[in-house]
Amino acid sequence: MKQINIFLSFAFLTLGVSLSTPAGADPLPDAITPVNAFTVGIGEAGVSVTGDPSVAYWNPAGVGVTSLVATDFTMAAPTLELPGSWSFLLVNTKGNSRGGFGLAILRRNFNKGDVEFRSFQINTPLSHSFKTGMIPVGFSVKFISERTGGSDWKYGLALDTGIMLATATGFRVGLVGYNLIGSNLRTFSSKSLLGISWGGSAFPILVAAQIRTERMLDKDYIAENFNIGMQANLTPELPQLRAGWLRSDGKGWMTLGFSYGRPRSSSKIDYTLAIKPDGWKSAAHIVTLRWSQRPSGARKPRTKNLF
Repeated sequence: MKQINIFLSFAFLTLGVSLSTPAGADPLPDAITPVNAFTVGIGEAGVSVTGDPSVAYWNPAGVGVTSLVATDFTMAAPTLELPGSWSFLLVNTKGNSRGGFGLAILRRNFNKGDVEFRSFQINTPLSHSFKTGMIPVGFSVKFISERTGGSDWKYGLALDTGIMLATATGFRVGLVGYNLIGSNLRTFSSKSLLGISWGGSAFPILVAAQIRTERMLDKDYIAENFNIGMQANLTPELPQLRAGWLRSDGKGWMTLGFSYGRPRSSSKIDYTLAIKPDGWKSAAHIVTLRWSQRPSGARKPRTKNLF
């Protein structure tokens, strides 16, 4: 009952923010997806990363790799005064090859070239693992809407699919396809991402990288579209420190972030700053509030890194 009350509180908070979002809020750059401060902090290389509520957005297969009950609420904007983009994430996973489910709600206000976009999407990922517990697969049914400039809102449905390989050494590989079936609005074009990572909560560091797979044999294309980042978590008493680099269509962004919560506390706060190397005027601030706990009665994962 306590978990349900907390989830409902977050849901009402999300609804309140959506109704009160300022109409004149400054848009984010299109390269910054305000999923949460954690994944932006590691350069948005989240396709192969588990143990975080952001799996509800990045790779639906990831919700079947861990035992976690968690919610994230994120606000993102070029300035901290008028946040026009926000997200709400929820995961409730069981681990041990028994799958799990999640929810991701994103409201984005961003510039793409000289055009301002507003979009809203709801992801409902489900995951199932094979008997080995090593290769979960998942899919996410997505409701999406989009408004370009002053035009009318457009609506559609789409399907994301993903797969993930996890090993006992902390190494993971993830592959996900976005909007493979369904709507093809300008904001939500079809694409595929391939990611690798090592480490996580059971290790002092996490290193992650990913690329867009449309033209994997084109070295120039790969050099213009990749993400890489890392997180250091030396002791539970110290903040987690993050740094990343993301490059999208030749535009590069540096990300720096940290998170802190008291040891054994169920809540923490994350912050990330994303900047362009050519100056601090092009920046984005991302702040995330998180509540999480291990589900009661959840068994430990079969492999050490399935955290």
